[in-house]
Amino acid sequence: MSQVQTVDVMLVNERYGLNFIGVGLIADASRQIDPIQKETLGSIGYFLATIRQFRELDPFQVRIERNGEVVHDGPVSFLYVGNGAYLGTLPTKLPTQSLSDGLVEVVHSSAIGFPMIRQLLTQQLGLEQSSPEWVHLQMGQLTVRLSESQLIDIDGEHFEAEQLNIEVLPSELTFLVPTH
Repeated sequence: MSQVQTVDVMLVNERYGLNFIGVGLIADASRQIDPIQKETLGSIGYFLATIRQFRELDPFQVRIERNGEVVHDGPVSFLYVGNGAYLGTLPTKLPTQSLSDGLVEVVHSSAIGFPMIRQLLTQQLGLEQSSPEWVHLQMGQLTVRLSESQLIDIDGEHFEAEQLNIEVLPSELTFLVPTH
């Protein structure tokens, strides 16, 4: 037995994504993960790649706008824009995450070093995530302006850009999913 489920799609400049967009630490770690570690260790491989990237991590300037209104303007170590419930093989564990609510989760952090590791572990363990360095918003449309060209990761595909125009296309795809 199956039921119909609609899924939102992210339009990013002229590209499409279903799961996530990563800038900074996220994009760098996904590009650097060893394919053998990814295959054998799964989510632990992603975590190890992230830890390795801490040594080279440089915060970058980002300006995030929603409908022309600035919601953040300053340095961050990573930017995650998510529609799905996973970042690589890691569950995001964001309580508001939904594939079909017309919104994306926007998470960024200015933390580096041990505070970043603590925050990532806290998030992975599903613990309270309140921190002045850890910001979580929901939006249906946003513009991301970077101070210089950055590596961007959309669902594992990489490219470089200085600006991202992100729009959620609600219920753009329809799937048949098994009922429980």
